[in-house]
Amino acid sequence: MKKIVALVLGVGFLFAMDPQTASKEELAAIKGVGEKKAEAIVKFRETHPIQGEKDLMMIEGIDLQTAQNIYDDVKEPQKEEKKEEKKEETPR
Repeated sequence: MKKIVALVLGVGFLFAMDPQTASKEELAAIKGVGEKKAEAIVKFRETHPIQGEKDLMMIEGIDLQTAQNIYDDVKEPQKEEKKEEKKEETPR
C-alpha cells in the first residue's frame, strides 16, 4: 500500500501546477511562499484570475522573486517531462 501511495504522489509531481487551481498546501510548498502567502493567493484568486507573474505581484507580500519561484515550480515539471520524452525518442 505504501508503494502505491508513493507512486501516486510521485506521478503528481510530473504534472504542472496551476496557481489558479493549486491547493493551499501545494502553493505553500513552493520556495518563498509558505502558508500565509498561499492563503493570500487562494483568497485573491476568488475575485481575480491569475494569468501571470504580474497578477501574483498584486498580492501583498509577493514580490517579483516569489512570483518567479511560483512560475518556475509550475513550469519545471513540464521541462523535465519533455527531457524524458526526448531521451526515449533518441535511438541508441
